[in-house]
Amino acid sequence: MKSWTASVTSAATDEGYVDVCAVVDIPEKRARIMCLSGDRVAIFKYDGKVSAVSNVCQHQNGPLGEGKILDGCITCPWHGYQYLPDTGASPLPFVEKVPTFNVRVKDGHVFVHPKPNPPGQRAEPALVAAAVSADVEPGVSPGGTTVGVFRAELAQNSTRIPGGKIPPSKAGGTPAATKK
Repeated sequence: MKSWTASVTSAATDEGYVDVCAVVDIPEKRARIMCLSGDRVAIFKYDGKVSAVSNVCQHQNGPLGEGKILDGCITCPWHGYQYLPDTGASPLPFVEKVPTFNVRVKDGHVFVHPKPNPPGQRAEPALVAAAVSADVEPGVSPGGTTVGVFRAELAQNSTRIPGGKIPPSKAGGTPAATKK
């Protein structure tokens, strides 16, 4: 999988937000991973919005930014753990949470505040102008990969790690079988 990691070198705005990238640099339902104040941050674009969370999955420190949004949740590519993009919380009944970051979009650029919010605290998603959003067919990523292919990738990764399971779609969320 292609990595979108970069360090931010631009100066902070008056309010502390840092210009991290152009909105068009983030693939739909995917993330761009940036390093802000020593934290790796996954900045996701989805459904006309942008949200940012810690890049570290609470299960086994998997790279959330290398996953994608499935069924409205950020899905870790290692074992399928899921988090809501605006709160960083796993869907119920699961309790895992990752820190969120405040995000703004201005003039086609994404600005992220480098100070993380507490894990599970809602950060209002930034709205993307309709002209900037990628027009992607539902269930297909910009590269043409279907959601089913991604689930197959998860299955392949899960078989390499003892006890790894793929969560059932939507209703199951994070797999209970791989809990700590």
